[in-house]
Amino acid sequence: MLSSPNHILIYAKAPIVGKCKSRLAAEIGSEAATQLYQKMLRHTLLESQKADAQVRLRVSPDEELQNSENWAEGIEIRQAQGMGDLGFRLNQGFLESFRESAQKVLVIGTDCPGLRHEHLREALQELDNREVVLGPARDGGYYLLGLRQTMPNILQNISWSTDQVLKQTLTILKSAGKSYYLLPELSDVDTKDDLSQYMATGFFQNIGIW
Repeated sequence: MLSSPNHILIYAKAPIVGKCKSRLAAEIGSEAATQLYQKMLRHTLLESQKADAQVRLRVSPDEELQNSENWAEGIEIRQAQGMGDLGFRLNQGFLESFRESAQKVLVIGTDCPGLRHEHLREALQELDNREVVLGPARDGGYYLLGLRQTMPNILQNISWSTDQVLKQTLTILKSAGKSYYLLPELSDVDTKDDLSQYMATGFFQNIGIW
């Protein structure tokens, strides 16, 4: 939906064996981890396209942008993530979308197969009343961040890839007096234990990933 004032930015690594899902690959092997990642990526792309928003793919590493049409079918706007830590790259995505007159912007990754288009729509709706929407992940991070204006301070001095990400972000928001909304807590798939928990519930089979 290219005309939508709402943007969903999907931050994705190219599905290259040995270059994605490193923690999971160490436990189940690079080939299996990459195959699972490809399926989760596809699921994320499909769900995002149901959310009544303009979907943009933010590709890492940058040199894989030219190949992204091979693994991101249906996404017309593809952009390189650029250099810098995750906070800097997320902020750049927000900046570019708001400069193009986006009214609400969500950023998501590709590691949370529990994320559905209903969550994305809920996030966009809640941004009518709150300044920030967060999707808490059970590992202490977040699977979604939604804003209606740039807020670089909540992306600075964050201990990325730790269990402190959400806590630190909420501390900054509270200190700044910003209103926020929390979506349901979901699990990322970063380890074999994460994978086993999803498998035990039959979740992957139900959504056609496994």
